[in-house]
Amino acid sequence: MAESQPAYADFEDYRYMQRIVVVVRWFVIVAWLVINHWRADMVLSLLFVDLIGVGVIILNGWLHWRLHRGWHMSRRIAVGMSIADVVAITAGVAITGRFDNNFFVVS
Repeated sequence: MAESQPAYADFEDYRYMQRIVVVVRWFVIVAWLVINHWRADMVLSLLFVDLIGVGVIILNGWLHWRLHRGWHMSRRIAVGMSIADVVAITAGVAITGRFDNNFFVVS
């Protein structure tokens, strides 16, 4: 960043956008926990979905910690977390068998 630019002009820093994403992701995680575990039958697929959920919780906690510390948030981290969300949702839907057919297009 050039010294003539103000500090807020770092367009490669995604901290401010990721703060919103982290808070929304925490709400989605809590909603997922309530919906998935409210009078749920203890089946093996629930264990696998819970393991995916633990992975998302760990990643979101790591991102939250980075934001709390004020560390730089690159585009690579932002896109990586979004890809992790898509993979987690797709894997959860596939594990629980809620696909109507064998083809699924992420859009």
